Amino acid sequence: MRIVIRADASLFIGTGHIMRCLTLAEQLIARQHEVIFICRDHYGNMIDFIRNKGYQVFVLYGVDHNENREEVYLNWLGADWYTDAQQTIDYLKQLNSVDWVIVDHYAIDWRWEEQVLSYMESTQIFVIDDLANRRHTCHILLDQNLSMNLLTRYRKLLPDSTTTYLGPSYALLRDEFIYSRKTVKIRNGNIKNITVFYGGIDLTGETLKAIRALKELSLEQISIKIIVGPNNPQRLKIKEICRQLSNYIIEDHVSNMAELMKQTDLFIGAGGSTTWERCMLGVPSITTVVADNQKEITEAVEHYGATWNLGEHWKVAETTIIQAVRYAVTHPLEVHIMSKRCLDVIGDYQGSSVVIDKIASLIKGKNG
Repeated sequence: MRIVIRADASLFIGTGHIMRCLTLAEQLIARQHEVIFICRDHYGNMIDFIRNKGYQVFVLYGVDHNENREEVYLNWLGADWYTDAQQTIDYLKQLNSVDWVIVDHYAIDWRWEEQVLSYMESTQIFVIDDLANRRHTCHILLDQNLSMNLLTRYRKLLPDSTTTYLGPSYALLRDEFIYSRKTVKIRNGNIKNITVFYGGIDLTGETLKAIRALKELSLEQISIKIIVGPNNPQRLKIKEICRQLSNYIIEDHVSNMAELMKQTDLFIGAGGSTTWERCMLGVPSITTVVADNQKEITEAVEHYGATWNLGEHWKVAETTIIQAVRYAVTHPLEVHIMSKRCLDVIGDYQGSSVVIDKIASLIKGKNG
């Protein structure tokens, strides 16, 4: 099959959409399918990163920074929906035959999807979403997140014929997490290793905030790993501070996240897609919401007892983190229970293999 992925990264969008699409792409490639990306050249894009992974990337040029739009997510597209759809169609026509278009973008809805389908009649659309705030015209929809109304939230937003895969048991996780889960153990609650990671960019400066909070706690007997994303604007300052602290370790250009998480007794980070990596490996966590789309997810995970939710980043002070870490360090039984609940949230992990099987079966059925 030939599969095209339409997704973006930028300083405002973050890196999560591209990273989870790369996870899916790697598994598609492993099954001998062809994968091509279409990305807009936003500031902070990951086009070179994707190409360095060996994928062909078609670039959509020209970013319209219109701040007057009513919906904030529409700014993420960098163009109006019609222009983006037509630019995408131009590339799809160059490819001649495309079996699937995978869309992972909060600014794209049914209008874009129907425009593409009208020009590419043999193509099917697979949407990755977790907002449930707009209609889609697609053949498959995947929402890997947890919510209190998980089974009903898309009821009026999709055609009746759409196949849905809902919940963290379908989370797009790299093979390293899938293999590591087989040998993972529930944490005993004693905290000897702390990991701090707020995503590839951390535009709101949460990493520095966490470092300053941890310094106040005098945790010399605990190993503290600070993971710095490649596009973190404060990376040099973070490294400078950590060099002065003997029990702090800077992890840069991390390619073994699952291994690091297995060594972690407490994770301090954001509420994005890393949430499911932590739950997959039973890692207790303290979470700060750094984007609107993380709020519902983090509250749902908190409801299940699988994280301590500090709330939205602008409400979180250094003292808030100090109190949360102090509580975790002095309450090992609760840390132990949280580790078990993390594993329970994922449950019987199905992963993307089920979705890929469905994609292939629909193509086979269409071709007779």
